[in-house]
Amino acid sequence: MARLDENSYKGVQAQALRIAVNDQLKTLEDSLYASFDCLALGGRLAVISFHSLEDRIVKQTFQDIINVKDRDVDVDMIEEAAGKKDLREIMSDIDENEEWIKQTVQGLRGIILTKRPITPSETGESLNSRARSAKLRVIQKL
Repeated sequence: MARLDENSYKGVQAQALRIAVNDQLKTLEDSLYASFDCLALGGRLAVISFHSLEDRIVKQTFQDIINVKDRDVDVDMIEEAAGKKDLREIMSDIDENEEWIKQTVQGLRGIILTKRPITPSETGESLNSRARSAKLRVIQKL
């Protein structure tokens, strides 16, 4: 990895300080939980992150949302409300135009539709170099 020049290093320090002072990672995590709770059944939440710290928070929060082992949730109530019993039924409802859905992770409360994040194509990167670090993750509520 190339060493940062002095100006870049100062920028990284300023970013780290801003993230810590404003508690931005906790705010992101809280916002993800609140946004998922606002979704209707079948609704989707798509999040674009530009930094590895943000992407890690999005990934871990999505995994926590669908994993209800630590929460008091009535599994039968969730399955009844969703009206679906397994991933095959849900995936059969997905439109053919959604080829981007390749690997999924199913939980009791939702499905992570992007096990691996969607990143820009080479063409997209050449048109907009700032998009290079963008990662898209999507979760669907059951």
